[in-house]
Amino acid sequence: MLACGNYNGVIGFAKAKAPAVPLALQKAYEKCFQNLHYVERHEDHTIAHAIQTSYKKTKVYLWPAPTQSGMKAGKTVELILNLAGYRM
Repeated sequence: MLACGNYNGVIGFAKAKAPAVPLALQKAYEKCFQNLHYVERHEDHTIAHAIQTSYKKTKVYLWPAPTQSGMKAGKTVELILNLAGYRM
């Protein structure tokens, strides 16, 4: 699984399989830029409203917060939000 972003509201995800890890990463990297999504940001640092989503058994809840509160999320979610351009 690989995530890519331009730190300005665009993020992509991809996963790939291969017999070796470097080959799988290369395949995922090539696919990542074909699967880009625009993420709307409010005031360049937060979201405009609460968001709920789920995929299989994984659930993600995001709530807007003031600038001074910082980002409170797990490492994986924090990394993906940073790639999308959300600031702490």
